[in-house]
Amino acid sequence: MSESNETAADWPPVRRRRLSLGALRRHRLLVVALPVLAAAALAAGLIIAADDAPPSRAAALAPSDATVFVHARRDADAARLWEIAGDFPSLAALERDLLGPDVDPERDIAPWLGDELAIALPGPLLLAAVADRAGAERFRRRLPETTASAFAGAFLAIGPNAAVNAAAARAGGEGESLADTRAYQRAGEIERAPVELYAPADGIRRLLAEAPALLRAAGAFADSPQFEGIAAGVVPEERGLRIRARILRAPGGPPAEEFAPALPGRVPASAAAFLDLPGADALTALLERGGLAATVSAVRAALPEIAGVDLDRDLLRPLGSEAALTIGAEGATPEITLTARTDDPALTREALARLQGPLTEQLAPGSAGFRALDGDAFTLAATPRLEPSYAVTGNVVVASTHRSGLAQRTLARRGLAQDPAFRAVANQTGARVEALAFADLRQLLALGERTGLTLGPGFPATRDDLRQVRAVGAVVRREEADSTAELFLEIP
Repeated sequence: MSESNETAADWPPVRRRRLSLGALRRHRLLVVALPVLAAAALAAGLIIAADDAPPSRAAALAPSDATVFVHARRDADAARLWEIAGDFPSLAALERDLLGPDVDPERDIAPWLGDELAIALPGPLLLAAVADRAGAERFRRRLPETTASAFAGAFLAIGPNAAVNAAAARAGGEGESLADTRAYQRAGEIERAPVELYAPADGIRRLLAEAPALLRAAGAFADSPQFEGIAAGVVPEERGLRIRARILRAPGGPPAEEFAPALPGRVPASAAAFLDLPGADALTALLERGGLAATVSAVRAALPEIAGVDLDRDLLRPLGSEAALTIGAEGATPEITLTARTDDPALTREALARLQGPLTEQLAPGSAGFRALDGDAFTLAATPRLEPSYAVTGNVVVASTHRSGLAQRTLARRGLAQDPAFRAVANQTGARVEALAFADLRQLLALGERTGLTLGPGFPATRDDLRQVRAVGAVVRREEADSTAELFLEIP
């Protein structure tokens, strides 16, 4: 591997904000590196590039068991991406801990940096292509005493001592690298990008094992034995970032279930979150993975005795075409609405009618029970903020924790379907998808502050990052054995 003679004074582009490139705590990494799970994962900067871009040379120095590998190339679109990255506070730690508190990327790194910059986690191990060896050597002398560094072929490796020594050994042909693994080679065949993110299956599973329940629920794809990893790229746009991720699967697994969304047009513009899935079974499975398995099991066991209703046969199975969950964040109590298409309106109507008595006993004992509304709808006034209500209109059932949720019986004049972040991903009318989602992060954060809810111990470290993103729209589609997830992050 020969050293590059290119200069890099024009990359990173000159800007007033400082990009931070330092160590992330594991819970921060979930937000920065995993945008498909949770939206949580919201600060990775990637750009889709020309197909003739060369593969990453840095991958040959990264460990074969890397949890996450992010690789950057010089590109004309980097200025916009660099500007966006400067708005995320958590990225500030990536420089201070690894490179020291006084490093200025334009002054201290750009003059000697070549055409590649990569980071491998855990570590973190920073791999920077060297265009000016003398300049890179001067930079090495300024690194903190606790940070090791070494030249590894055409790269300067920076990080913990063991990680740096291993990278130098791989540069000499010793040991297996990330570039040698089958899954990474397959990810490289999909699409080249000036900045790429790759996370292998084992790395994703390790991260999910320590993630909040909500992110574990979103990572159900990682349970499949065919799952091999995730490769992703992002396009900077005028209003934010477009992230395209591919969930890599080996052949042989069952195809993912798809549906043609018909419910988003009913969702109000005030919605804080929306999730559309191929039926109530998929929604129930998500709730179980999200920490509610015991609750679902208890409901499944109790319904036959108290209401003569079988959860699976009478409630879930008829809702097998499409089921969507909407969260409203007005006030201190979230409003949760289920909207679904039913294949058997009569059975759905009968099952819900049987639940009126048990719900009244639990939520409003001594009251007159459910009251009939116009349009074959019913509501129970339990408290001012809790009014369980439902309606079956045609082949659509709407059930909500508040009567206002019944507005989804009809199309919204100006609703979620007109939101720029949602339209950016859901613009193919009639197209079949695996999932469709939207989150107004600022509303959700405000709701969390009012109710005291968080996403787990790592949440405070990522809250300021999440505040930089107004909304996220996401769609997941099938592509042969793989799935592709496209997200749009609206960043004002």
